[in-house]
This record gives sequence, C-alpha cells and structure tokens, in this order.
Amino acid sequence: MKLSDEKREDLFALVQRLGEMEPGELKSHFKEDVLASLRLAAEQLRDGLVVERYLSERRFVEIVRELHETMRIWSGRLEQTLQSAGEASAGGDARRAIWILRGFAKFCPSAHYRSVAEEAASSYEKE
Repeated sequence: MKLSDEKREDLFALVQRLGEMEPGELKSHFKEDVLASLRLAAEQLRDGLVVERYLSERRFVEIVRELHETMRIWSGRLEQTLQSAGEASAGGDARRAIWILRGFAKFCPSAHYRSVAEEAASSYEKE
C-alpha cells in the first residue's frame, strides 16, 4: 500500500514510541486502532510480514518489538549506505554511489528503505 510521507512518518513514530515502552505499559496500547497502524507499518517495514487479524497481548508485544528492531536496523543500514554513497559521489565516482545504493536496495527487506535508496540512486544518475 502506498502511503504519504507524512502518514509513514506518523506510523514509524508510533512504532518508535511503542518500541521504547516496557511490556506492562505497552499492553495498555493493545487497541484496534493501534493494531491497524501496526499492520500498515509492517507493510512498509518488511515485505511479507503480516500482522495477524486477532492477536493476544503477548503477541502484540512481540510484534511491536520486532517492528521496532527492524526499523532500527534498516534505518541504521540505510544511513550508512547513504553516507558511503555520498562519499563516493564527493570523490567524483557517481557510478560507485549508484552501485552502493542499488546493492542496498537489492537486499533490503523493507519497501520503504528500498524506495529511499532507489530515489537516491536516481538522483546520482541525473548528475
């Protein structure tokens, strides 16, 4: 599902907030509107990750932790990739920058982070 940047940022901020909570506090957010948001976030963060329709509170905590960890890992890897591509481009090697970004996009399980890498690669192609 294609989301606006603002909606995606809101979803990721929710995952961030929930992921930092202790399990007892997190369980108080076990509500249908939060579950719906987590389902949308899951679609953006991990291809093929489905948040089941009916969850237990325990499974809710596990899913929040999994999404939070996925977001932490892949945003960090994207940041490193963008930095490496920027360094390659600054050194006059736009082709290497594109290669770095497309390599990341090839193996990243997240539609969102792949899209960011592809957009960055496209911007180097225009130079």
